[in-house]
Amino acid sequence: MNLESIFRNFSNIAMIVKDNYNFQYVNRLTLNLLGYKETEISKMDIIELLTPDSLECCIKNLAEVRKKGFCQPFNIDILKKNGNILSTQLSGIKINKGQTLLLGRDLSSERKKEKELEYLENFNKNILDSIEEGIIVLNPMGKIIQYNEFMNKRYQWDKRKVKGKNAFELFPDTKEQGLMEVFVSILDEKRMQSRKNVTRTRPDGTRFIMNLKGYPLRKGKKVNGVVLILEDVTLKEKISKQYEKATIMREKVRRITESIIPCNTVSQTIEKIANGISKELGIERGAITLVSEDSKVPILTQIFSSINSETEIKKAEKKLNDAFIHNKGLTAEVYKTRKEKLIKDITQYKNALRLFADTKSEVIVPIKIQKEAIGVLALDNRSTNGFDEIDLKFALLLANSIATSLKKAKIYENTFLQSYLIMPYLYYLLIALL
Repeated sequence: MNLESIFRNFSNIAMIVKDNYNFQYVNRLTLNLLGYKETEISKMDIIELLTPDSLECCIKNLAEVRKKGFCQPFNIDILKKNGNILSTQLSGIKINKGQTLLLGRDLSSERKKEKELEYLENFNKNILDSIEEGIIVLNPMGKIIQYNEFMNKRYQWDKRKVKGKNAFELFPDTKEQGLMEVFVSILDEKRMQSRKNVTRTRPDGTRFIMNLKGYPLRKGKKVNGVVLILEDVTLKEKISKQYEKATIMREKVRRITESIIPCNTVSQTIEKIANGISKELGIERGAITLVSEDSKVPILTQIFSSINSETEIKKAEKKLNDAFIHNKGLTAEVYKTRKEKLIKDITQYKNALRLFADTKSEVIVPIKIQKEAIGVLALDNRSTNGFDEIDLKFALLLANSIATSLKKAKIYENTFLQSYLIMPYLYYLLIALL
């Protein structure tokens, strides 16, 4: 009995290929899988049925059979008559001079399952990566086995440094915040646990606040790990604090504004504003500069400070006036451009005067009447990032209140001056009438 008879009804793939790659024999199962008739396949060679990716692999292994007499199993894709692909795993053995017997199995169903599994894995990953919350999967030992793209995007997680590592060893401060207890409780009690306002630090040093929920990862009745969902509430907390700060400052600025309503002179107005900023807003240091409409030089500069001596304040006032006259410094710039400045780090500004050596940040706003600048209000802080956008907003509101009050005071002073000048004439007129 020859080989062809043995393999005719063989339940796996069987082919005999000549050294010139032509088919000598193909068994019934293989013919059915490929969709060819025996008369058709006998006129073909294996090379013309290979996909481009399989060509090199097949030629290499057939050459090894000719050289060694056999080859290890290798995977190739063969084109069917209908254009589809038959995925196979073949082994080769030399049988006669110039002939190789290829035996193997159909991998198409396995490949199909693998592709379906790969598709599902990618699909699930895409779902996870589309969620705008952090998702981390830990095994029962606390090792990070999976996390979504959000963790990389928002918290700069590096796959090489994080995946497969124990979360509580990688981030030891999580133990201090009780997250180890949460993890153990989820595994033991097999139910969801949560923690609010957990603080963490990113690799770049910035801190963030998150709410955390942990769920048991179940497989039947067994818990195989924990799924953590992280909600970043940093922005919410920031907005909440800003709203609270704005509410408090609005009330304080209202009280300062009301305090200057009775003032009838420029000096009274400036003094009330300076006292209000110090006492109501708790700002340690600042300056109000009023500028002559004609000469564009300071006609009044008042620096108020609860932390400097009178000598230091007078020296700073002279320095500010001299710089203003020569159009130097940020105060002169704000007056000239009529545009406010929020200085979070004064060391980043080359033209900053720094009237006091310990100044780290400032808010500088123009005092305007009908779009024309008449002066500048500056607030000083000894800390970097000592002021924010809310401080800037209320500084502008204060500057507007100063401008309104000064306008009223100027009208009053002008009226008083005119009355004073006309008094002698009224006196002589009354004498003449009497």
